[in-house]
Amino acid sequence: EGNSAKEPDESLKAVTGYDFVAWDRSYSNVTKNISVYGLYIKISDISDAIDTWDGTIASSFESGDGTENNPYIIKTAEQLAYLANEINTNEDNNLYNKHFKMINSIDLNKLEWTPIGTKMAFAGVFDGNGYEIKNCLISHGDEGNIFYGLFGNNIGNLINIRLVDFNINLGEINLTGDYINLYVGGLAGFSKGVISNCYVNGEINATGLAGATKSHTHDQYIGGLVGSSSYGSRIELCAADVDVNVTSSTYLSNCIGGLCGAFLGYVSESEHSYMLNSYAIGNVNLVPKDEKSCFFGDVGGLIGWFSGNQTNNATVENCFAAGNVSAITNYGHASTGDIFSVNCGGLIGQSRCILKNSFALGNVSASDESNRTKCGGLTGYVTTTMLTNCYRYNEQTVMTNGVENMTVTVGTEISIEKLNTKSFYIDELGWSENIWDFGNINIQSGDYPTLKD
Repeated sequence: EGNSAKEPDESLKAVTGYDFVAWDRSYSNVTKNISVYGLYIKISDISDAIDTWDGTIASSFESGDGTENNPYIIKTAEQLAYLANEINTNEDNNLYNKHFKMINSIDLNKLEWTPIGTKMAFAGVFDGNGYEIKNCLISHGDEGNIFYGLFGNNIGNLINIRLVDFNINLGEINLTGDYINLYVGGLAGFSKGVISNCYVNGEINATGLAGATKSHTHDQYIGGLVGSSSYGSRIELCAADVDVNVTSSTYLSNCIGGLCGAFLGYVSESEHSYMLNSYAIGNVNLVPKDEKSCFFGDVGGLIGWFSGNQTNNATVENCFAAGNVSAITNYGHASTGDIFSVNCGGLIGQSRCILKNSFALGNVSASDESNRTKCGGLTGYVTTTMLTNCYRYNEQTVMTNGVENMTVTVGTEISIEKLNTKSFYIDELGWSENIWDFGNINIQSGDYPTLKD
């Protein structure tokens, strides 16, 4: 009042995303200035206080009892490592189905990470609370493990997680037995639960499984967000900016996608799967280990293989993929005469689902030296798929066996002019402004619609 300053109400000290430090009249030490009654609030960005891992493991969590109303609080990288260690090594642990919540960003410091849930699945609720987990590194495979990601095997709920600058770089993994599966994803290798409001950014390079034979075939499911999402799952409000590069040996079946390697849509009336309001913008590539490597592949910008049932609501809706997609396999095996092929699509490699209000942008290339390859701007191989209001960019390049040839032509062509207009998304696709941010769309510059926080 007059020339005197009046201290603001306590509620003004609470600024989302920042910690209050002190009142300060000067500009010199202020990280960010907010004028309030002639005073300035000195605040510090929470990211400045990110906890960096030194490789050690805590002996407890920050607080909490693991219930829904009082979840275990994770503040440090050591506490996150404690969760992984307890679930993976302590068969008598009671943590696998509890509630967890982060209250700080974590830097895993590019130290070797062991996924949460290898021998035992994670079945609880993990709430990242919007904080970041960065520099997660997985650089070698364990011959006793088939699940790789921040989480290995998840049958619970993963929500509000931001996994940034992760790197999964797996060489060949030798596993013995019949019909072995490998699951690799940035957030989770395998999931049969809910993944909601999660973002992943990083890179996957995988040589994958070794030792497959004609009588002992193996499958590998590799995706930017999740390797395989199983029956009854739900993925919503998720985004992946991940380049996925897979090298395959002979007699492998590969499901590779920018968001999900495989999305298994329907098994019974009570177990439908849904993917809603999600996207992937990374490139996806599948190549042979050598000139004799022959294998099957379903490769897509969003999903490699979607197995669903169109009469029972196994659905992908309001989704897009922007990355380029390519797959190469050798035609046959010299000693057996077996014939192999690949399916590639800008959105989905092989589709058996209901697909609505979605589109694909990236170039697509597939080669198997045969006439069995299915390659399309929107989807590759299509069976029992019901498409409603789906599009493919009309300037896509689609190559089949080295020739510009789209063998699967489903989806309506859409021009860059329409893709750059807000009205296309709202009026024609029916996407909600409450969910999507359509500001400054410029597809040529890589400025795509994004999900609102």
